[in-house]
Amino acid sequence: MGEVLAESIKSLPETPDLELNRINLLWSLVAGEEIGSRSRVTKAVKGTLFVEVKGQEWVPVVRTYEWKILAKLNKIFDSKGFMEIMIRQVEA
Repeated sequence: MGEVLAESIKSLPETPDLELNRINLLWSLVAGEEIGSRSRVTKAVKGTLFVEVKGQEWVPVVRTYEWKILAKLNKIFDSKGFMEIMIRQVEA
C-alpha cells in the first residue's frame, strides 16, 4: 500500500509550488504515523530537508530514524539527492 501511495505522489505534476507539498506527503508516508504527525518539512534545498518537530522529546526520535527516512525518500525519487535533515524544534 505504501509503495502504491508513494508512486502516486511521485507522479504528481511538477510545479515549484507543489514540490514542498509532495515532499511533505512523502515525509508523512516514510517517517511513519508517529513521527509524521509531529513533524513537517518546511524547506528542501540541495540535498537538505529542513524539518520542524513538535516537542523537544521528538527531536532524538527523528535523529534516530534520519538515515532510514532519507534512504526511503531517495528510493522513491530514484536518487541519492537527500543527504541530511536539519531539525528545528517547535513548541507542541
